Amino acid sequence: MTLALNLDRKAEAAAVVHSHGMPHRRIEEWKYSDLKSVLGEAGLGAVMAEWLVASLPAGVEMFDLAQPDAPAWVMAHIARPTQNVMRAASLALSAGGVAFRVPRGATIVPPLKLDFTGPGHVRGLLVLEEGASLTLVEGVGVSDFRNVGFEIALGEKARLEHVRISPPAADAVLVEEVSLRIAAGGSYRGHFAGFGSKLIDRTVAGLGKGRVRYLPQGLVCVILTSN
Repeated sequence: MTLALNLDRKAEAAAVVHSHGMPHRRIEEWKYSDLKSVLGEAGLGAVMAEWLVASLPAGVEMFDLAQPDAPAWVMAHIARPTQNVMRAASLALSAGGVAFRVPRGATIVPPLKLDFTGPGHVRGLLVLEEGASLTLVEGVGVSDFRNVGFEIALGEKARLEHVRISPPAADAVLVEEVSLRIAAGGSYRGHFAGFGSKLIDRTVAGLGKGRVRYLPQGLVCVILTSN
C-alpha cells in the first residue's frame, strides 16, 4: 500500500502520537476543544475511514492511496513529516485515502466533490500544479469519530477554492488537519460550515499570509496567499 511504502515516516508519525498523547485543554491549540475528554477510553482507535468521489471532473487525475505503485507526484508530496499529533495519527493509524492532481495550466470548471465517510482515520492529498485552478467541495459524512489528514500543495499561481460542509450531527467528533503549501502567487480560499456536532476541529496550517473570518451560523472563511 502506498502509505505503507514509507515505513520510516509512519514510524516517525507513530512516535509523535506516542510522545504527545491525546490532545487536551492544556495544549494551546486545543484549549477550546478537549478531544481527550470527548473520546474518553475509546481513544483514537485504529480504524480506517472511507472516501467517495461520485464523478471525477475531466482533467483531474486520481489515485487510491490503498493501492501500490503510486505515481511520482504522489510520492513527492505524501506523508511529509509533522509534529501535529492528529495529522501524525492520520498517517500512523491509516493505510489508505485518496490523492488528486490537476496538471499545469488546467482550469477545472466543474467542482471536485469528495466525501469522507465512516469512523476512523484517513488521508487526502491534492496537488495543483503551476497555474491550475479548482473548486473542491468536501462533504462530511456523519460519524462517531473521524480524523482526516489532508495535504494540499499549490504550485505557482495556482488557485483553490475549498468548501467543506458538516451537517448537523449531535454526537459526531470530526477532526480535519489541513497541511497547506503555497508557491509564489498561489491562492487558497477555504469556506467551512458546521451546523452542530459534539466537537468539530478544523485546522489549516501552511506557508503563506492571509486572514480568517468567523461568520454567523458556524461559517468560517480562510484566505491564504503567497507572494
